[in-house]
Amino acid sequence: MLPLKYVIGEPPPPAPMETYDDKILMPPATYDNVWVKPGVGTASQYLTSDQCIGCHDATQNSTAPPNMIYPASGGDQFAANFLNNFTPHDATYNLSPYGEWRTSMMGLAGRDPVFYAQLASERTIHNQKDLPVTIQNLCFRCHGAMGKRQHDIDTGGKEPFLAEYVLAWGDQPKAKYGALFMTPKETRAEFERLGWSRVAAFQTRNPMHRSHEYLVKVAVETCDGVLVHSLLGAVKPGDIPAEVRTRAIAALIDRYFVAASVVQAGYPLDMRYAGPREALLHALFRQNYGCSHLIVGRDHAGVGKYYGPFDAHRIFDELPAGALETRPIKMDVTFWCHRCYGMASARTCPHGEQDQLQVSGTQLRAWLAEGKSVPPEFSRPEVLEILRAYYAGAR
Repeated sequence: MLPLKYVIGEPPPPAPMETYDDKILMPPATYDNVWVKPGVGTASQYLTSDQCIGCHDATQNSTAPPNMIYPASGGDQFAANFLNNFTPHDATYNLSPYGEWRTSMMGLAGRDPVFYAQLASERTIHNQKDLPVTIQNLCFRCHGAMGKRQHDIDTGGKEPFLAEYVLAWGDQPKAKYGALFMTPKETRAEFERLGWSRVAAFQTRNPMHRSHEYLVKVAVETCDGVLVHSLLGAVKPGDIPAEVRTRAIAALIDRYFVAASVVQAGYPLDMRYAGPREALLHALFRQNYGCSHLIVGRDHAGVGKYYGPFDAHRIFDELPAGALETRPIKMDVTFWCHRCYGMASARTCPHGEQDQLQVSGTQLRAWLAEGKSVPPEFSRPEVLEILRAYYAGAR
């Protein structure tokens, strides 16, 4: 409320208004995902309505009768026979959870430009002490409900939730309350914009170290570009969280790859550790995303020594001709060789294990958690800086 003297006639003092130039652009709607902090609850992520569309939308993109639709005319008697006579061109109401929620006032509350204009106005008028922060923290209880909820879980409710957290994306510090997700339509459009037709996908649930960098650069040599596709769902306990991993990957790409040779994106899938069959699943997904190839390394999607090191390579050879458009780029284990003085693989390096620098994930995590040095031949310093900061905060 304004003081009474302003209400009865005296104008309030002028205040510098926030301008458009002070703001960052709102992320696309497909980036509206919130990743749950590891160890909190049973879910690995909060799946927003855009992820439910596959099963819970009344889509008419096929000749099969969709669920959760109602005819636009004809009444209940017509509806009883509707599915038996359905065609994709029939006029219907979309009663699905996706259709109902996505277009509702509540579903659009976090993307309403009038809301953000009003928020900017309130922050400017009530620019005393902690009021701007209090206003944001209050308003985003409804206008950024899931992001605020996750932020409260992560901070124990001790820190306010601010507009910049809603608007953050990419490698910005609070981007975990947005996302890196791109739809197949968006990746295909990006490949077309870049002029790519031969595209390799690199599936990863880890930060990229020198060996991963080498795999991607091998693919860049033979393809137009590479989609570094981070898994954003559930992984094993002890694995690096998605928001840390994607920042580390962004730092690597920015400094060690030619511009427009790599696109980083994420997809909200849980890791299943199903070895060769999961390799096929990964290839099928990347086919939908517009990738012609998938980098398949040693023991792809494996766990421990359950699968053979090259089972994921061989399973592609068992497919009938034409069953899958996305083809594998089969790679052996990669490492730094002290005698070759460079990155190599088991297929290109003739030297023994005593000359190879291979570091297990367990060993790396121990070094980082204990603050010990990591050989520069294993990982880039920019990547290690981000990982060290994460482990320092976890201690």
